[in-house]
Amino acid sequence: MKTLRGDGEPAGQGLVKTLAAAAVLRDRRKNFLKAFQHVVVAVVALLDSPPDGLVNQITQHSSNPPDRELRKGIWTFTRDAISGLPSSSLVANEQWHSLLLGRIKVLLAWMETNFGLKPTDNIGRKLAKTALPNVPLASADDLADGDVGTLRVDTVHKAKGESLDAVLYVTLKEHAQALLEGVETEIGRIGYVAATRARDLLWVAVPHSSLKELRPVFLARGLKEVGISAPVVLAPEAEVSLT
Repeated sequence: MKTLRGDGEPAGQGLVKTLAAAAVLRDRRKNFLKAFQHVVVAVVALLDSPPDGLVNQITQHSSNPPDRELRKGIWTFTRDAISGLPSSSLVANEQWHSLLLGRIKVLLAWMETNFGLKPTDNIGRKLAKTALPNVPLASADDLADGDVGTLRVDTVHKAKGESLDAVLYVTLKEHAQALLEGVETEIGRIGYVAATRARDLLWVAVPHSSLKELRPVFLARGLKEVGISAPVVLAPEAEVSLT
């Protein structure tokens, strides 16, 4: 139940949390592939307008020489605790974070020089050390999303700054309405953050008692109904303006 409630939150916040989990996956679990996948997601999120599908382009095997070289560079960064992703044995909010920030900037500079992938301007803010503990990463509980379960339940605020494969946004009637009305209200901004966390798929669950009223509004905005248990789903190809 603690896992479902979101207790025992992984160390760090946003992209830093993703990279911290990668370090622990590599060092404590020897899961280099999953660590690499975490790093790719974080690195792509640090780019300025990255090409669509770049995460898959990097993580999947390719015979294209540039793709292979880019994959090799990020793979080397992931595996190398000396000059790449810092060791999870380091104190998280001091030693580990400072090394991470410098080394990520080096990696991004290499990617820009060799592949024309420009980094975002606010790397320091996106890689803030907020919520990192003053202990080694490897000692932080549940850092790499342990084996007890794969379902994560969090508030929208806790997911801010992250990029997730799929998101189920469970709403009250007023939250569902505000989601489509824009970002002029605080509830609307919460909905915007929830919607923009999802890379591939967004479900919006609305109360059954409000479904009759909300259904035509959601359908008119390009969403698709998928059933009573999860009434509305945003298909990847749908375009919905939240501004």
